[in-house]
Amino acid sequence: MAKQLSTEINSAKKQLDIAMNQYNSVSSNDKSSNAVTVAKIAELANAKIILMETLLALYLQAQNNAANTRVNVANQITLADVASVNNKNATKTLAKLKTEKVAHQRQAEINTYYAKEYQARSGIMKILVLTCIPLLILLILKRFGILPDYVVNILSFTVFLIGLILFMWKAYDLSRRSNMNYDEYRFEIMPDASSASNTETVYEYDKQQWDNRPTAYEILQDVHSELDTGSSDIKKAAYSTFDNWTVGNN
Repeated sequence: MAKQLSTEINSAKKQLDIAMNQYNSVSSNDKSSNAVTVAKIAELANAKIILMETLLALYLQAQNNAANTRVNVANQITLADVASVNNKNATKTLAKLKTEKVAHQRQAEINTYYAKEYQARSGIMKILVLTCIPLLILLILKRFGILPDYVVNILSFTVFLIGLILFMWKAYDLSRRSNMNYDEYRFEIMPDASSASNTETVYEYDKQQWDNRPTAYEILQDVHSELDTGSSDIKKAAYSTFDNWTVGNN
């Protein structure tokens, strides 16, 4: 639009110059011819003025639009900064919640493991107690002569054998339980190639994992770097949009 107006103004200026030359070349005695030339000059001058006023109004409108666009870009940048800050705060909260969640999960796993192990050990102790009680009763019956010696010996051996089998079975089952998950068993294929997890306890493994965890500062640094990159991209896109709009209007 601006280029078209500039072309029309230049064309009106050339026609006005031609008309002025014609006016200057006409003799002052030819009044009628001079009147026609003066009228043409006035018409061309008015047309030029109108075109220049239109061009000025167009430039003023473009300037106002550019100012409004700058304000919009500034608002977008401000909103991008606010969103970046909110994202950082949300990321901090999320990282904290994740850390607390992992800690609670590990604590629950530890409690579950030791609860099941305690239950198994209690079962072994019950077998010992239930084995000793019949033996004690048989010993009392033998001492008072209520049962013959050979009957007491046979029953005592039977009770002892059953108790020993149950005790060995429970103890062997407990020894083969995984140190990480009580519901799983350890299978050692090669003694030299056994993993470290077969010898370390749940507490030792959890402590090792906790010591090797990334710190909250490292996590936040990575997140902040990504957020800063995203905010920079938003600002570049906003400035690029403004520059392209300005070039298109010029």
